[in-house]
Amino acid sequence: MEDDEVIQPEQPSKNTVIMPQITPAHTCNKIILNLMIKNESKIIERCLGHALPHVDAVSILDTGSTDNTVALCEAYLTKSGKPFTIAVEPFKNFGYNRTVSFEKTQAFCTQLGWDAEKTYAMAVDADMNIVVSPSFKGYPLTDIGYTVIQSNGSIKYDNTRFMQVSKGWKCVGRTHEHWSLGSASRIPYEVFFIDDKNDGGSKSDKFERDVRLLREDIEENPNNDRAHYYLGQSLKDLGQFEEAIKMFTRRIELGGWIEEVHYAHYQIGKCYDHMGKPHEMELWMNKAFDYYPKKAEPIYFLTKYFREKSQHYKAYHYYLKGKDIPFPTDNVLFMENSIYEGLFAYEATILDCYVTGKSKQDALCDLISYINKGIPHHTQNVWDNLVYYLEPLTSKTYKGEYSRLLIKDHDQYKVSSCCLVPYSNDPNKRFALNTRYVNYGIDPNGYYKIRDADGKVKTKNGRIFLNAAYQPTGEVAIMNEDYPRTESNIEGMEDVRIFFHQGRLSFMASSKNITTNGYVVIAQGDYDAEQCKMSNIKVLESPRNSDCEKNWIYVPQANLVKVDKAPKDRLNVIYGWSPFEIGAVNNQNKLEIHTTYQT
Repeated sequence: MEDDEVIQPEQPSKNTVIMPQITPAHTCNKIILNLMIKNESKIIERCLGHALPHVDAVSILDTGSTDNTVALCEAYLTKSGKPFTIAVEPFKNFGYNRTVSFEKTQAFCTQLGWDAEKTYAMAVDADMNIVVSPSFKGYPLTDIGYTVIQSNGSIKYDNTRFMQVSKGWKCVGRTHEHWSLGSASRIPYEVFFIDDKNDGGSKSDKFERDVRLLREDIEENPNNDRAHYYLGQSLKDLGQFEEAIKMFTRRIELGGWIEEVHYAHYQIGKCYDHMGKPHEMELWMNKAFDYYPKKAEPIYFLTKYFREKSQHYKAYHYYLKGKDIPFPTDNVLFMENSIYEGLFAYEATILDCYVTGKSKQDALCDLISYINKGIPHHTQNVWDNLVYYLEPLTSKTYKGEYSRLLIKDHDQYKVSSCCLVPYSNDPNKRFALNTRYVNYGIDPNGYYKIRDADGKVKTKNGRIFLNAAYQPTGEVAIMNEDYPRTESNIEGMEDVRIFFHQGRLSFMASSKNITTNGYVVIAQGDYDAEQCKMSNIKVLESPRNSDCEKNWIYVPQANLVKVDKAPKDRLNVIYGWSPFEIGAVNNQNKLEIHTTYQT
């Protein structure tokens, strides 16, 4: 294959372009995927798979692959039915080779006979996946170029990725290069962005290679601000922190682009942190913030740093300084998005325990609010910390009243959870309580200890009446559970909840041995507290065919007045909490979700 050979499916012809009859990828423009590759055999098909539905042709420049990357590309693209070309240009540096790749794309556009004014090169790397919304297909491209958001872990930043083929774009810089011609417009993040996996085939000596190329750039131009910045980054990544600080300091002296200068301050602070110099670190983090107060990254770094060092008052000082900084909308270089998506609120869920002066109840509200907002960071840790904000009933500060119920065990069954409802005006039967008895215990390590020789988990239920002071007025009576049982390792009606529905005392419970398919289902029936019988028991079908259903919560009709979609003659339950879901049981005994609130 020659460097500029155009490979076509079905009727390949050297230096001849045959237009396949395929649906255009874009309704307003032609798009040519521009790829520069070297030894990408492990990931190239992933990249092509994401990109091909959204491009009309492919132009590849190989810079010296020694594996089967080129063969994989040929096979994959031939099967796709889209025109492509693969050229070879030995690697010199990134700026040079990327410029060559664009020139090859321009030549390919001419061969295809496409209008260069309406054709765009989409330049990505093999370790990048494009993430495209349906609206991109009709998104009109008219400017000379477009940036898109590139996401690499927690970092997101703008990068020029679409270039009008008719224009003379050049890629500048031996490494950490950038496309240079003029200012580019931006394609919105919700329309198109790049998920940078950063797992390409030429990463083994990346930092050493970048240091060499960047030093060449600086030798050629001692005032190359971009090269100084990225040389500092590469040296930092290599652990050469003192040398990195020198490069970042020089970058600050050169001035210019405010975001890069700000980030140079920030990186100096990180270098000092790696060097174990907290005073210098704190100084430079504050310098970074003073230089550009729109960015919260340095202040969050200090908040987290001092909180982890248990210097809570200092952490709280920085928390107050940074918590209300909004997401910057005008400058988005090197954004650590998670900081603006709730990490300050996360710090508050911990600092509340030490320094904010809030009551445990108010602090608990902060913690629950964090969970309910669905912030996607440290959620499990926030749940784990819940215990520090709950007032135990034995607390000296708890002023409420509570009653302790002393209920006897039943044979080898131990008392477990309970549920009670107001029952009657009889002073000895003001409340009816159902208590669960189980044949197992849980040891300090969390292991179940079954008391029956057959190893089965078994549940029985008992009824007891209480007076107005919540004290038992008689002995526990074991309930007769009237339903056909199947063989199972779990027996009985578990987690019984009793409630009045349409004037009748009813119950819902989880059960496994009421069905033959091994599913844990919700059972519902009548609860006769006087005769100690659970009858007319039926299975309520899951709305999602789940194999494990538990803890449906009955909703009284009086609480459904403002729920427009709730059937008033049905049994309504709370099914889910996040999102908050309410459903009703239909005539076929299946739960149908009718109301959903995002929580």
